[in-house]
Amino acid sequence: MNKLTIILGLMLLAAFQSLSQTQTHQQPSTPAECLKAVQDYQQQQMKAALAAGQRPDREAIQTKKVAMAKEYAARFLMASVAVKDLNALAQLYVEANQPELAWAAISRHLETPGISEAEHAATLEIAAGIALSPSGTQEGAAKAETYIVQLDALSDAVTMNKFNAHARIGDYYRYADMDEKILEHENKILALAKKVGPDERKIVGERLVESYINLAPVYGNRGEADQALAILRKGLAELAEAPNAKERINEAMQSYLLVGQPAAPIEAEYWINAEPETKRIDLRGQVTLLQFTAHWCGPCRKSYPAMLGFHERYAKDGLRVMFATKLYGFFEKQSGLKPEEELAANKKYYVEHHHLPFRIAVKQWKRDVTSDGKQESFLDVNEARYFIGGYPTIVVIDKQGIIRLMMYGWDLANESKLARLIEKLLAESVANSKH
Repeated sequence: MNKLTIILGLMLLAAFQSLSQTQTHQQPSTPAECLKAVQDYQQQQMKAALAAGQRPDREAIQTKKVAMAKEYAARFLMASVAVKDLNALAQLYVEANQPELAWAAISRHLETPGISEAEHAATLEIAAGIALSPSGTQEGAAKAETYIVQLDALSDAVTMNKFNAHARIGDYYRYADMDEKILEHENKILALAKKVGPDERKIVGERLVESYINLAPVYGNRGEADQALAILRKGLAELAEAPNAKERINEAMQSYLLVGQPAAPIEAEYWINAEPETKRIDLRGQVTLLQFTAHWCGPCRKSYPAMLGFHERYAKDGLRVMFATKLYGFFEKQSGLKPEEELAANKKYYVEHHHLPFRIAVKQWKRDVTSDGKQESFLDVNEARYFIGGYPTIVVIDKQGIIRLMMYGWDLANESKLARLIEKLLAESVANSKH
């Protein structure tokens, strides 16, 4: 056998092995492998679109992912699946939009006699997550709470399962802006973190940063900016070694440091419900309720009836209600919009649909190329001045133009809090309104 024949043989063998590995990868055989394949597909498609400079077609990706999950899930007969595979199968059913089957798999696992505490805890954690899937509802959160109560009753040996479950539901309550529930679960997360080992502490560090950042607005929204800052400083001291802790916590502190300081003016290239020549509005001279918002923001929409109500009740007494937003290049399912097209959609959305009569600043983003000349960020001078990190952010400013409150998110209880503060500030004289 000559040397060339040997080389060709080795090349063919390598190609065959590579093909075999690819086929094995493409054809997962266990519920866990199928679940990973489905989840990887979504992540890969999102990354590919972004790498190509495109806005990911989330709807198309989700549709394909669900179809893939259904195809994989259909390969398994639940009654014959090993107990150890039921949790992965349940999660696969969730990805396939088959919640009844997911709960059947969870129930079978929980009813299996003789499973270990670790297995029981893992199933309870997954059950809590399924209850909150895909986007979470109050009914789902209530169901998740029942599993978390059972999980909390187990020993400290399953602390990480408890931590993960509280973190998941804590994220839901933070998005839903339910302050009392945020306090309950974020404080539980901090308490559980004290029971984990050094290696696990490194793993949970980033989520603990989130806990301190989530707790601060609960107090800030009550008008207790000093307490919000104290919580963030405590987090900074305790989590100095956690990934991005210093950067993220310091960033969260900036907005609360604005309380008691002069409010920056609002400027924009476009305005809705304003005089044609409007470019910039100074916020001194009257009490101002300013909301940073976005047309795609669900919690923002929930606040609009209250914002309209404040305008109708207090405008005659001197209250100025304003919104600040920006152009994103898309509106609902329309993408690649020109500024004038998105502005027209914004006008229809805010004025015709939500019936908002007050002035709305619409900023056009400016591209900012970084020093390496490769990356780009988008600047909004209004948001930069107020350190806006999410929507809605509500700023209350007194007659002298001093910031008196930074409020994040929208809890129904916020309406009465804001009404009391607005009435207080309207009653103040200009001379006495300084914080």
